[in-house]
Amino acid sequence: MSIYHGVEIIQNPAIFSGRPIINGHRITVHDVVAQHQSGAPLEEIATGYELTGDEVAAAMEYYHEHKPTVDRQIAADAREIARKASLDMSPVAEYMRQVGKARSSRQAK
Repeated sequence: MSIYHGVEIIQNPAIFSGRPIINGHRITVHDVVAQHQSGAPLEEIATGYELTGDEVAAAMEYYHEHKPTVDRQIAADAREIARKASLDMSPVAEYMRQVGKARSSRQAK
C-alpha cells in the first residue's frame, strides 16, 4: 500500500492480477495513465471515472514513481489484447480489420 495526496494505491494479487488500483474503486493506475497518454485531461479522467482530483493525482504520482514497471504492464496488456484480437475471426472483427486497413491506406497517401 502506498499513500499519495491522502489516497491509498493498493495492490492485491486477487484484484486485476495485482495491478495497482485506487482504493475504494475498481480503477487501476493503468486506466488513468492510458487515458492521460491518449490525451484526456486529468479533470476529464476524474469526471469519467467518478474520481476526485486527489485520486487522479495519486494515480499519476504512483505512476511517476513506478514508471518502468507500470509501462511494462501496460505494454504487456496491449500485446495480449492485440494477440486476442488477431485470433477473433468473427464478422465484426473482420470488418474492423478492413476498416483499419482502409484508414491506414488513406493516411499513407
